Amino acid sequence: MKNNFENIRPKSDSSKHYRFRIMGKGPNLLILGGSSDDWENALELLSSNFTLIIPSFSKAILDRQTGSPDPIFYLENLLEELSIDRFSILAHSVSSWIGLRLAATHPERVTKLILANLPSAIEDRFSFQQLHQVLAGKRNPASTDQSSFWFDQVFCQLSFLNEAKEVLKRTPFLMIVGETDRFFSREKFSNWSNLSDANLNLEVIRFSGHFSMKDNPWYFSAIAKEFLQSHSYKSLRSRTA
Repeated sequence: MKNNFENIRPKSDSSKHYRFRIMGKGPNLLILGGSSDDWENALELLSSNFTLIIPSFSKAILDRQTGSPDPIFYLENLLEELSIDRFSILAHSVSSWIGLRLAATHPERVTKLILANLPSAIEDRFSFQQLHQVLAGKRNPASTDQSSFWFDQVFCQLSFLNEAKEVLKRTPFLMIVGETDRFFSREKFSNWSNLSDANLNLEVIRFSGHFSMKDNPWYFSAIAKEFLQSHSYKSLRSRTA
């Protein structure tokens, strides 16, 4: 699959620059995080049922924004430019925290929320740098500056957590994790989220690690589709497949 991102000029006269991709048809699904190689097969399957909005918000693009390099600020403006009001979120890894923050900021706009491989075991800059290197891959070594930038953007301002906890209680949400994902801790997530096993929607994919959408894209897409298309919200029991 070709990864052709589009560039648009904003409606107003400013120096903002947006880079994104749109594919598919159906309800809006904002996909955050991961490279095109990680998502390739899952995108093909999901695009048959949803309009996928896939923004690129690298440090270079965020640094070009007027006023703030905050990824939430960037996403808000991009959605405004595209005239997208209501949407669901499917976010992977570090971007799950960005998705949570976006949902906490605009709970009335987010229909459903899927957090894939949320790194709940990240607690300091060193452990975050280890995760960032995994995300960057062996061919693209992550610099310390890049890791520090994303750590500051994602974890240093956690004032939104109380709002995020309320969003998780009110908004239909699903967590997808890989069975061998060393960056996810069910216990730590339950502790900070105040969610017990009784109301925690958790789907565990066997023989899968931190890139569950790449390790098993067909099953990943199937459970995402099932959850997003369900018309009534019921707490799902934790399942392993």
